[in-house]
Parts: sequence; C-alpha cells; structure tokens
Amino acid sequence: MKKEMKKVVVLGSLPIASMVCREFMEREDTDLVAVVLCPYARNNDPWDVEPLAWFAMRNRIPVLSMKELVEVYAEGELDCAFSCRFAKIIKNPFIKRFKVGVVNFHGGLLPEFGGLYSSCHTLLTGSKIGGGTLHYIADETIDTGPVIDRGVFRIEPEDTSLSVFRKTQEALYDVFLENVDGIVNGTVATVSQEQLLSEGHKKRYFDGKSLDNKIELESFDHIITKARSYDFRGHERAYIEKDGVKVYATTTPLHLLERAGERFGSPLEKLQVSGADVRCKRDDLYPALGGGHNARKVQYILKYAVEHGFNALVSGGTLQSNHARATAIASAASGMHCSLILHSEFPNQVSHLVGNLKLMQMSGAELHFCQLIDFQKTIDEEMRRLTAEGFKPLCISSEGHCIQGSVAYFEAAREARGQCGGWVPDYVVHASGTGTTQAGLIAGYAGLSTKVIGISVAREKGRGTQVVEESLRELSDHLKMDLSAMHVDFRDDWIEGGYEGSSDRLLQVVDEAARRGLFLDPTYTGKAFLGMNELIQTGEIPHGSKVLFWHTGGLLNLLSSPAYLKKTV
Repeated sequence: MKKEMKKVVVLGSLPIASMVCREFMEREDTDLVAVVLCPYARNNDPWDVEPLAWFAMRNRIPVLSMKELVEVYAEGELDCAFSCRFAKIIKNPFIKRFKVGVVNFHGGLLPEFGGLYSSCHTLLTGSKIGGGTLHYIADETIDTGPVIDRGVFRIEPEDTSLSVFRKTQEALYDVFLENVDGIVNGTVATVSQEQLLSEGHKKRYFDGKSLDNKIELESFDHIITKARSYDFRGHERAYIEKDGVKVYATTTPLHLLERAGERFGSPLEKLQVSGADVRCKRDDLYPALGGGHNARKVQYILKYAVEHGFNALVSGGTLQSNHARATAIASAASGMHCSLILHSEFPNQVSHLVGNLKLMQMSGAELHFCQLIDFQKTIDEEMRRLTAEGFKPLCISSEGHCIQGSVAYFEAAREARGQCGGWVPDYVVHASGTGTTQAGLIAGYAGLSTKVIGISVAREKGRGTQVVEESLRELSDHLKMDLSAMHVDFRDDWIEGGYEGSSDRLLQVVDEAARRGLFLDPTYTGKAFLGMNELIQTGEIPHGSKVLFWHTGGLLNLLSSPAYLKKTV
C-alpha cells in the first residue's frame, strides 16, 4: 500500500527557502503543495542559489498568499509549514491549517535573542556564541513557541553581523536536515522556552527600535564592536557625530567585506583628464547580463517581474540595443520566455549577427523585426499572442524606461557616493537617452552641490529634458522625496548625426580613450566623453573641478559600430 504523502508549505524569499523546497521535492514522502512569498531584499545568504520566487517559477510550484491558502485549505488539511526567514506575522487562521504545525527558522538563539536583528545584537551584547533556532510557532506571539533544536557556532574576532548572519543560515539549514524526518512525521522532541529559562538561559527581545548606530566615544574597542555589529546591508553603518556631520566607523576587514558583498556593484577609477580631477564609474564593468547601465536596470525590472508572477518578457529596441540584449540574457538565466521587437530601416534584409544582436539570438530570445513606425503595434500584437497562449507577459518599455530603471540609478548613485567617500563630485557627466538613468542620478545626488549633466545620444534638448523631468516626477512620487527643485541639465551639442551617428572628432575621442585603456563607443559613451572634455576645455566646468564620468557601457556597440566595421587593419 502506497504511503500517504505529507502536504507541506514553505514560506520565505531568500535562498535558504529554495533549498528547503528542494529537499521536499526530492523526498518521496512529502508533497510541496505551495509556497508563500514575502518581499525579497538583497541576498545576504551564503549560497549561490536563486531566491524562492525564481525557484518556484522554474519548478512550477503554486504561489499563494497566506489569505489565499486559508481560503483554499480547511483546518488540519495540511501537515506542516516551514517559515524560512519569513518577514511577516503568521496569523492563527493560517497556523490552524496544519496538523503538525508551522516551524520557524529564527535567526538567533532563543530565548536569548528574540525579535529582530539577532546577528547585530549577538555582537553588540558580546556573546561568545551565535546561532539560530528551529521552533514551532504556537500563536501570533513572536518567537515564543517550543524549541526543536538550536544550531550553534563560536563567534570569532573577525566576525561581523553579516558573517554572523551567513553562519546562522548555515547552522539553521544543518539542524533542519537533522530534524526534518521527525518534524514531517510529527515525532520530533521539543523543549519549551520556559524550561530553557529554568535551566539558566536569559530571555531577551529586540524590536525595530533597538538598534542605535550612534557611537558615544567610550573606548576604541567600543567603536570596533559597533562597526562590526552594523556590517549589514539594510542598516546604516555605525557612526560618530560632530556638529551634525556623521563620520562612519569601519575597519579594513569590514570595508573589504562590504565591497566583496556588493553582488552587482561596479568599480571606480581615476582618469587622467587635463583640467579637472576626473573619476570614472565603470558601469561598463557591471558584472551581470553583459554589463552597462541597461544590465543594472534589468536586474531591478526582472526582480519586479518575478515577484509579481510574470513568466514572459516583451521588449525591444534597435538591432544593437543594450537593453534588449540585457533583457534576453536575464530571461535566459531566469527561465522566462522572451520576445524582442527590433526595429530597423530595412527589417526584411538579413542582419549580420554581431554585437548585441548575436547575444540576443544565442540567448534564445524570440526575435521579431519591423520598421520603427510599426514598433508599438508589433509589441501590442506580441503581448496579445503570448496572453492567448497562456503566458503572463510583462511589457518593458524600450531601453528600460520605467520606474524600476529610475530606482536602479537612484541606488547606483548611493553606491557611487559610498565608494567616493569624502570625494564629492562637483559634476556627474553621463550619456543620456530615455531619461531614467539621469532621473535616478539626479535623485541620488539630491542634497549635495553635485550637478548632473546628461549628454544626449540622439534627442534634441527640449524633448530630452521633458522625458527626464517626467521620470524625475515619477521617481519623486515613488520615493516620496520632494525633487521639485532639482534642475535637469540635458545637452544636445554632441549628438554627431543622431543615434549611431559619428563624426571625426567623436571617433578621435574614442580612439584616444582606447589607447589609455578606456573603451568607449560612438553611439553612447563616446558622445558623453566628448561633451565632458569640451565642457572642461571651455571652462564651463571650472578648472580643478571634481568630475565623475559615469561610463554606462557600450563595448558591444563599439564592436558592431558601422563606423568601425568598414575599417581595415
């Protein structure tokens, strides 16, 4: 007689939840009936595993909200649930759906570290051991149910709150594997937290107001402890304040951890440009989806698509669109269907498979060609076709012109500000196209004296300024920031014949930069670099100014540029 399978549910977002799901999918006695997602923040986990939203999509696991699960299943109809770093209160009606119960992966040792930010408080309290706790959720009271097991490790002198968090995830997963058989079958032993208290354990609970990043100058060791304890993205780093100015406390190992942990950051380099102190934000080296600012934007767009249940992306641009290339690669990596509408003057002619177009084709994207006048109509037709075939497609505006694109560059500006430290640029200069990059940078540098100058790649000044202002207003509403006083500086003096156009002075700048190891392209970044040079030479950017040149990518545009394809050695 076939053994009845236990019906389980997994709640969470981080990769540890995906690993737990994988365990239940591989077992012969469990049926993973659904997952429940919570908002996904940056990945701080130690494993290179996709978040639960992506894992569920790839493996066709039903995604339900807690409310939907309560509506679908009766009390006691399911066996057990596993809350893997799930950042929401689990209500009693949900708990009652499970015969065995709901198991929580708590990120600290109970009862000593109940509530929030356990990895930070483990260091702040001077604890010699860290760890996590598997326990049952008895009711809506936070972190009070009976304990199944605790995973424990020693705190080392070099540990920071980020490394403690990662070690905790590993310890939790280990004790889960040790106890999963007993949990599923309802035979695992537990101990009440009251019993642990009677054995000498302390009871502590930390809420959202329990972290005070400010350091009062008690001792050097105290500063080091605070710095280690706030090495955690999502929290402001520890700081010393004097006359309203914050000086952030850090140590060399902490700084290295922070830089290494920035999964999708890009480096900062100093450039030799006469007349100004110029540094370059190398988003051409952005380490995902072929690089460039469009790759940075698509990461944010893809996250939105996955979290909202879309399983197909429809977008497009020119034959050498960096955005279309990044979208195609992102779709391939996440298992989504991708349809790209590519416009050109002669869409029926055979196009050479070079540059971005080659990568789109190799990524498996479905390519459709049309003239520019038919671009939107073709996109609409593809959206209708995919919907009729059962897909839930997300239409992405050309070049990632959407709120997620603006947010990506608001965050990018904050990233660059952190890298620059006390070197605050007087000017940020970049190639500007559809508006979201410039809007994000303007918002990201709000509150400083920094002026953001967008060098147009094709649009004339009036239209270009308008679209940046529209994106800035949208971003202002989204971030709930007052950006009404921010000035949009959009220049069309270096278009050089329009999109994919070139000129002798433009190609000269591209060639000179290449001989110094900096590769630009005639379509985008070459125009921005040309504009920056002339602004410095004419004195509009005063002599000695601090200038951040934001390299938005374009190597593949350089390799496929008509101006260079016709050249011979």
